[in-house]
Amino acid sequence: LCGECANTQDAESPSGSDLSVSNDPTKTVLGKSDLFHKRLIDYNANVATGCGHACAFCYVADTPQIRTQGDKLKAAADVDDGTEEWGEYVLYRDDAPERLRRELRQIADKGFTGWQRTPEGQGIVGLSFHTDCYQSRRAADITRSCVDELLYHNRHIRLLTRSPNVVRDAERYAEQS
Repeated sequence: LCGECANTQDAESPSGSDLSVSNDPTKTVLGKSDLFHKRLIDYNANVATGCGHACAFCYVADTPQIRTQGDKLKAAADVDDGTEEWGEYVLYRDDAPERLRRELRQIADKGFTGWQRTPEGQGIVGLSFHTDCYQSRRAADITRSCVDELLYHNRHIRLLTRSPNVVRDAERYAEQS
């Protein structure tokens, strides 16, 4: 995905292709992660399920996050096999920023007691380790709002993306350092 393509793509499809797009019915946004064992994060938050890039090297399609979501993917996007059809569907979490705000407020009301902060993961929230959070304008808008919520609550962030659109938000991430 080149910068020009990323800037001109439509709001939902990262490649302008025939992509199945729907809303993600997932109830929670912020989840504990086992990636602290790899010194990455203690929490994860994804702005979508699925990805339109369909990168050959992508690890996500074969993760339990996708393999165990058969019923949800079938109901929301008529996906029969989330692994085999990876790259053909995206379920956006449009209300992720609002839900994240509520989840963070509940934790903040308790003084962030119970906030996992392993020596390896350092309490960091990984944004979209199971999708590309800048794969489309829609995903980027959701991501920006989630980043704002996390920064408001002084949570540190790591994100994964292959889109050059992330540079638009460089100032947001610079605030964190």
